[in-house]
Amino acid sequence: MGSGRRVRMTSLRRVALLAPAVVLAFLLLGVASASAITRATILARAQVWVDRQVPYSQTKWYGGYRTDCSGFNSMSWQLTSSGHPLSLSTRTLHSVSTTVAPGALLPGDALIKHNYHTRVFYGWLDASHTKYIAYEQTGPVTKSSIKDLAADLAFGYVPYRYKHITAASPKWNGVTNPTFDVWASGAPVWWQVSGGAGSWVCTRSVGIKKSGHNALGLLNPSARARDLVEVSQTSRVATGTPYQVSVWACSGDDPAGLVLQLRFLDASGRTLATTSTTGASFSIETTALRQMSLSATAPADATSATVSVRLAGGVDASGTAGTSAVLDDFRLFDASPVRSAIAISKPATTRRHAVTVRGQVTAPVLYGTVRIYMLRPDRKKPIALLDKKLVGGAWTMKFSPGLRGTYKFTAKYLGYGPWGSVTSSAVTLRVK
Repeated sequence: MGSGRRVRMTSLRRVALLAPAVVLAFLLLGVASASAITRATILARAQVWVDRQVPYSQTKWYGGYRTDCSGFNSMSWQLTSSGHPLSLSTRTLHSVSTTVAPGALLPGDALIKHNYHTRVFYGWLDASHTKYIAYEQTGPVTKSSIKDLAADLAFGYVPYRYKHITAASPKWNGVTNPTFDVWASGAPVWWQVSGGAGSWVCTRSVGIKKSGHNALGLLNPSARARDLVEVSQTSRVATGTPYQVSVWACSGDDPAGLVLQLRFLDASGRTLATTSTTGASFSIETTALRQMSLSATAPADATSATVSVRLAGGVDASGTAGTSAVLDDFRLFDASPVRSAIAISKPATTRRHAVTVRGQVTAPVLYGTVRIYMLRPDRKKPIALLDKKLVGGAWTMKFSPGLRGTYKFTAKYLGYGPWGSVTSSAVTLRVK
């Protein structure tokens, strides 16, 4: 064989050996160019497979992704290559993510055991961070379950965070899993169930719901009104702060037996104050959800509040023992008033001399957008001048007038979460 041919054959062998690495590098480059994704979107994508109970398979695909554990993780992170879904493996998922400390795990992260299995981290079950909710494709279908962190770490799982994850909007709801979408062991996660085993008194309601993927069907099999079934959750609160709690509900039985309650507790767990209302006060119906709500201010020494819905037993119109209700979209939030203020650096100026317009928003969660409106001297209606992202509640803008006359400015906070929009009073600028 000639030297030239030997050189060509050697080159071909090198190309053949390099080809898999080049292909993998190309695929990973495609992932690296993927769009950013929020934690909420990751969890929402994961929820779809859980709700649809996608069957496990290493050779089948759903929505463009392989239906095994790493395909599910890839789908949740929305991995793509050249705009197409890309399913990595437990050997390659680390290439698009970075390790994090176990205590720093956040919703949307993952726990990966190399060449074995991966789980999407949905959230901590307890305040001590010993157990967590895992979403995983492990067979026979995609599911959610409760896992022990120490046991997983000892077995070789490593926490990872997707490189393109972005910060989510700040939380305003004191209730976790408010739409009852996350389930494990037959009951909604983060909710305490009393009066019966969770898998006995809790069901998923798909036909009747307000938001999310499903609602909570609550059952009380007893014929006695004194026998209660309850779902509850405890959140931290601030002393002297007004709170509002609400839930969308319907009941096929006596609405007076459906009770919404807010109970404030001190650091030792002692009850300080209790406020409650019944479904009868809101004309709760049989099939259509209506909102129940109540308000109360956290008393001195209050550190937490328990929100709950109680369902009394009874007998229906046909004489059958048992009652039922459907609950969805639970809310507990700071009901402090929201305000928008505006000021100007000087009340008068000359043409083309800039002034500074400042504003301040007071709200329980300082997040969202402020829209500045201006009424020009030659107009009868104000126009939207620009939108300013709210950072720390304060905002500023420079304005250079081009016309003589009187200008008026107002600032409308567009609202966030349960807080509606609010508009400031007007400030005036006279231009000579």
